[in-house]
Amino acid sequence: MAMLVVYCLRNISFAAAPFGAPELISCAVVALLHVWKRSSILSILGGTVCYMLLVQLVF
Repeated sequence: MAMLVVYCLRNISFAAAPFGAPELISCAVVALLHVWKRSSILSILGGTVCYMLLVQLVF
């Protein structure tokens, strides 16, 4: 799981807009969902949906 996180976050550019905001917000959603429900599948799916919505609709 840690290797997956490192792989997903390795190319974030903090120097250019949107400064890694979608990735960091999605990571927070994953952490909050996992603490709340203790379900890995729900956390991964929730984070993926959050990231895709942020990238497609917001940033």
